[in-house]
Amino acid sequence: MNLRTFHAGWPGMALATSGVAIASLVNPWQSVGWDRTIGIGIAALAGVITLVMVSATVARVLSHRDAFTDDLRNPMLGAMLGTAPASVIVFALVLAQLGMEEVLPAQAAGWIALVLVVAGVLSSLILGMAFFHHVVAQHELPVGMITGVWFIPVVVLVIVPSVIIRVLRSGIEIPEALATSLAIASWGAGMMLFVFLGAVVAWRLITQSPPPAQMVASWAIWLAPAGAGGLGLIASTRLLERADPTRGEMLSVIVDLGATTMWGFGLWWLVFTVAQVLRVRRELHFHVGSWGFVFPVAAFTALTAELANVWETLLFEVIAVALWMLLVVVWALLVGLSVRTWMAQPQVTH
Repeated sequence: MNLRTFHAGWPGMALATSGVAIASLVNPWQSVGWDRTIGIGIAALAGVITLVMVSATVARVLSHRDAFTDDLRNPMLGAMLGTAPASVIVFALVLAQLGMEEVLPAQAAGWIALVLVVAGVLSSLILGMAFFHHVVAQHELPVGMITGVWFIPVVVLVIVPSVIIRVLRSGIEIPEALATSLAIASWGAGMMLFVFLGAVVAWRLITQSPPPAQMVASWAIWLAPAGAGGLGLIASTRLLERADPTRGEMLSVIVDLGATTMWGFGLWWLVFTVAQVLRVRRELHFHVGSWGFVFPVAAFTALTAELANVWETLLFEVIAVALWMLLVVVWALLVGLSVRTWMAQPQVTH
């Protein structure tokens, strides 16, 4: 692995793998149990991949700061750097889920998840602000570089409530009012920034030429705010229920409607993304950006499984199962292609 040329998007593999793990652990196929078993295995692999990718990113910052800074100033690569802290936050969610289900020691997993989510949020805030500082400072920004990857450094904040509710359920004793308020504020920051950036990216998609075929994964990324945002909204309500049961109960129906509304947007966008993929299918080949397909679909799958419990209807479960099966197949295919790509490259460690 050549750290100087280490692509900013490779931590997206860790992000995607953790996403597949959590989508499996929430039991999308409720009539069987092996989806959860598969999730435990993928979670173990996610831990290894996250450690490798984050370590490589940190080592690159320390040993090749100039190359890292060049990427940060790039309107596309700079946003992709957000996949490293995002992968830490999503892996914290995986650990918290494993602890809550007592697959791992509950309190130990909860504490580690809490440390990871704090580190991931702080890193995302610093990197996101640095990236957009450089974007704003540019006098002439190529319109073609305005894509959905801009969501990565900031929208990941919507996941924080989903982590915190699991940490609290694991028996961790922390100030609940402080944790709840900060978690909900984090969701608000990520969602409001998505609304703002979504308008900018939508303007680019409507008024300019479509992105080239190899950037087709940037269409799928819109599913991430819908899926993770809906999950964060539901988790925020559960946090409020712990702090004030009366207030939480009053909000629960409204939140279920809000999360379902976000799911509806995500379903529309999923169909639209499939249409875009089919449009350019003959021009596609594997590259690091191909990992951008996985986490958005994983987040949307997890939200679908959650709404299957909320509405207790077979339709949501059927869609969740279909998405989960597709997700696992695509993830496994990309793992194989990534390994083949690494094997074909010279192995350099500095």
